[in-house]
Amino acid sequence: MGRAVPADDLPGFDLTAALAETDKALGLPSGLSAAQIRVESGMNPRAVSKAGAMGLAQVMPDTLKAISSRLGRELDPYNPEDAVAIHREVMRENLAKFKDPSKALMAYNGGWDQSKWGNPETSAYVGKVRGAMGKQSPVMAAVDAGLSSVSGNANAASKAVPADDLPASLAAPASDMPANDGPGKLVSLGAGLGKGLGTVALNAQRYLGKGLGAISSEGTPGARAADWLVRDADQGIAKLAAENRPYAEANPITNTVGEVGGNIVGTVPVGGVLGKAVGAAAPAVAGTRAAPAVNALSKSLETGGFRIGPGVSNPLAQLAIRGAGGAAVGEISAGLTDPESAGAGAVIGAALPAGAKVAGMGGNALRRLAVGEGASSEVAALAKRAADLGINIPADRIVNSKPLNALASGLNYVPFSGRAATEAGMESQMNRALSRTFGQDSDNVTQALRKASDELGAKFDDVLKNNSVAVDDGLLTKLAEIVDSAKKELGSDGLRIIENQIDELLNKGASGQIDGQAAYNIKRTLDRIGKRATPEAYQARQIKGALMEALDRSLGPDAAKAFATTRQQYGNMLALENLAQNGAEGGVSIARLANMKNINNRDLQELADIAAQFVKAREGQHGAMQRGVAALGLGGTLGLPGLAGTAVAGRATNMLLNAEPVRNALLRPTGNAMLENAAPNLLTESLRRAAPILPSQGIQGGQR
Repeated sequence: MGRAVPADDLPGFDLTAALAETDKALGLPSGLSAAQIRVESGMNPRAVSKAGAMGLAQVMPDTLKAISSRLGRELDPYNPEDAVAIHREVMRENLAKFKDPSKALMAYNGGWDQSKWGNPETSAYVGKVRGAMGKQSPVMAAVDAGLSSVSGNANAASKAVPADDLPASLAAPASDMPANDGPGKLVSLGAGLGKGLGTVALNAQRYLGKGLGAISSEGTPGARAADWLVRDADQGIAKLAAENRPYAEANPITNTVGEVGGNIVGTVPVGGVLGKAVGAAAPAVAGTRAAPAVNALSKSLETGGFRIGPGVSNPLAQLAIRGAGGAAVGEISAGLTDPESAGAGAVIGAALPAGAKVAGMGGNALRRLAVGEGASSEVAALAKRAADLGINIPADRIVNSKPLNALASGLNYVPFSGRAATEAGMESQMNRALSRTFGQDSDNVTQALRKASDELGAKFDDVLKNNSVAVDDGLLTKLAEIVDSAKKELGSDGLRIIENQIDELLNKGASGQIDGQAAYNIKRTLDRIGKRATPEAYQARQIKGALMEALDRSLGPDAAKAFATTRQQYGNMLALENLAQNGAEGGVSIARLANMKNINNRDLQELADIAAQFVKAREGQHGAMQRGVAALGLGGTLGLPGLAGTAVAGRATNMLLNAEPVRNALLRPTGNAMLENAAPNLLTESLRRAAPILPSQGIQGGQR
């Protein structure tokens, strides 16, 4: 809602006197026009209704256009003097049409269609005007009577609201009348965006006119066209400013953001157009000494000086080409938003690339001091794989830097730093990734293993019972090896158990095929023997493995692929059972996982590498940090502010270590400047485009 402005406070114009003059000129009761304006806009010259009515007189765009045409000049509904003129003309027309002040008043709100005068809004409107006048008058009595007798409209009579029965809110004193809702933030943002885009387009037209005028002789069609282009652009820019004014006054910050955004969007093509124009000259100078400079300048113009093309090795020449590209783009971008700020735009545009280069060099120096040369390509690839698996690695674990390791370890003793949650979250994500290797999706690996044992066992059984097993050379060879091993390692009792199981297999497969159900029964017996704490248990498990391999070979391609996945998951489950911790919330020991070697499984090996490289703690907890934080807490009242400050700093540090841009910076090669490399980054790119334009907004001088 716009802020109401008392009439006496409007500079350079006596609104009260002007409205009194309207009453006198139109023969209206004294005070009627002032009361009507107060009801319309609450005396707020910037008022804008939800329907689009504007200014003190709340005129609609079509009415404004018609009155401006009749009076022969463009009226500004937000200008109090023009608003009074608009109100006077509307009431003059209404009185000429209806010959009755009461009907003219109702027509102002309800239009000329008298059948609509009985609606609640018009009825309430008339009552509001009466309340704003603050007294009975002949004309208001006529209005009251007119509501029930206008054109014989029975509906109007039934919907009319007698003035004496109006709610107190509709008959409030003039000083308490509310202003109409002003433009909201979203509307103001859109208005600013439109002004920004329109200004760029009109200034481009203005420059075109100036250029055409420079090459045209006076009095020629070209000169006349140039004059029209410039004059039309100037008028358009002034009109845009006038239309945007109420939105800028209602929501200055939002409107300015929209305008700068429109300026940026409108000037985005500038660098590309300039770069292509210079690049078009490249073929003409190919093979000459000027060719590298032309190519470098073309790229510099495209990127506002943040990049240059290849071929120029001299540092001073590179700096000059960067500055030239930035200055040209900055000057034109700023000039398209405000010609007077073109010079400032050129200076800012030229300075930005050099500043980014220097800052980037300083950033790289600090990074090398803190973290060395950054991550190797192998570590970067492993970190990307960890991210793909949903494991969030903090920046301190990406590089093995003693300062970073000490800092991160010390954060465990800083209250509310969030470091403990970071490390717990990383381990939880690792556990979940491990559980996926055996067909589960849980951070409770112990429970997931127990569930997987039942599920995978059931899958084995289903496949085995529903498929015959071929007794091929591979199975026979493996069984013979198991018998030889059993004869060397087992006593007579154990050997007899193993030989009986193998004989059972061979008997059932005498035809070359073992029936699925028969194979399943043999597998169940082998499971029972394999779980015993006796020497023959190992050979029983070996026979079971040979049977499963034979089953795998007996299946068709699709079934074999699915069964191979099940077997792989089963193998992963067996490998991880020895690492899982007991308890209702058991996870995997990260230290033991990190120490696993020669894993015959790519997925598990990858996770073991991630655990060793990133998840396993780099160094132990630091007693010095623990004692320092404890000392802050023991300092009594004086120590609490220090403790709170440490907590805030610790929280910020932990957030920084988990920030994606910081991780990316450590994973990036160190040969190039960090800030320069970030030129395509949204924040840096926005700064590059916005900086030359900002002087045109009056922000530097604090004016808006």
